[in-house]
Amino acid sequence: MKKTALLLVAAIIAASCTKVYHKPNVQLLTAYPFPSHNNYVDAYYNPDKFPDQRNFVKVAVIHSVSHSSEMENQIAILKSVAQQYGADGILILGINESGANTARKANLGKDVLELVSTSKEVDFYTNQSDNEIVALAIKYRKNLDIVNQSVKNMVMYKYDTTSRTFKEVETYRFSFDHQILSGDTKNPDFIGLKSYANFFLVFDKSASWKEILREKNLIVREYSKFRSPRMISSTSINNDGEIEKIVKLYPRTKQQEVIKYQYNGKKPLGRTIVKADSTIYEEQFTTNKQNKVEEVLVYNKTKQKKLPLFKITYSYYTTKDADSLIVMKKNN
Repeated sequence: MKKTALLLVAAIIAASCTKVYHKPNVQLLTAYPFPSHNNYVDAYYNPDKFPDQRNFVKVAVIHSVSHSSEMENQIAILKSVAQQYGADGILILGINESGANTARKANLGKDVLELVSTSKEVDFYTNQSDNEIVALAIKYRKNLDIVNQSVKNMVMYKYDTTSRTFKEVETYRFSFDHQILSGDTKNPDFIGLKSYANFFLVFDKSASWKEILREKNLIVREYSKFRSPRMISSTSINNDGEIEKIVKLYPRTKQQEVIKYQYNGKKPLGRTIVKADSTIYEEQFTTNKQNKVEEVLVYNKTKQKKLPLFKITYSYYTTKDADSLIVMKKNN
């Protein structure tokens, strides 16, 4: 695994030194992206063979610029970008042209036409001739069930030692792709829990994060922030696609924190968090029939007993939410 990881990192560095690519420009057609994935992305070149529009959702228009004659490499980059935004396919609208003619011929709609006519490259840093590709990223409706796995609301409660009950602190709203849309993110208790949360360690897309490596069973990300210690997050994934362990390494202090997940088959049971100061948090999950976590009880575990700290409840998006947000984006 380590040898493979090193080879992949070396290949990425070598590739970045030999070819000149511009950062693709992505213009969303949905309210926000779908969850990212590593699945195969279909590419369609002939508008006569584009999928039936009743079978997909338009995700984004992607405009890619490259100083390279190797179109296959540029298509591979487009597919990678499509994966990041949760798309399952790309429709090639134009190569060295705007893509407007193809969009009209395929009746892709006014929203697409408006974007392809105004799409521009970004991060331009060479005066040499370029190859430009405009594509429409799409999500197959048969795969929209993935939205059902995305948390819509998270309600946080704190244990009150006087009344011995959990009292509500805040409600947090998330997008399809696990990004926080609303809620008090400066709350100290939230900040503490967030530092061990999946949505932060695995999915957060803020500028502070940089992905170093992504394989089937391993994701390595680096977190850097001004006046904060740098941290490397290594997420191990089992063959069922579920997270089984996250290791947080702090290179400056050589400290590490370990989060281990427990399952009964595919049913998640909880997590154990061993913090840098040897404090142990234990989380117990309550799940529904679809094995989605609906409630989490967080305890501070000592040798003598477990002290209740927090309760977290989750509600999830549905495919109806997906359709309503797509319509909302169109109306905007």
